Amino acid sequence: LADGLKKIVPDGMSLSQMAQRYILDFDAVSVIIPGARRPEQVRENVSASRMPKLGTRMHLDLHKYYLREVANHIRGPY
Repeated sequence: LADGLKKIVPDGMSLSQMAQRYILDFDAVSVIIPGARRPEQVRENVSASRMPKLGTRMHLDLHKYYLREVANHIRGPY
């Protein structure tokens, strides 16, 4: 599933940054706690909070991806 998402990552952003930015785009979220093993991963994670919001179009694309590729693999409503 992650390989499919890599195709829609905006230029200048990693998949990890896109995922973190997606989460931070929701007003109900005030903090996320990502993991990191190396200092460069910490720097990449921190930079996601300074990136601009993904925007409506990207959120729609991610929602469509979820419905098309992920939803059938999830048990129960989320």
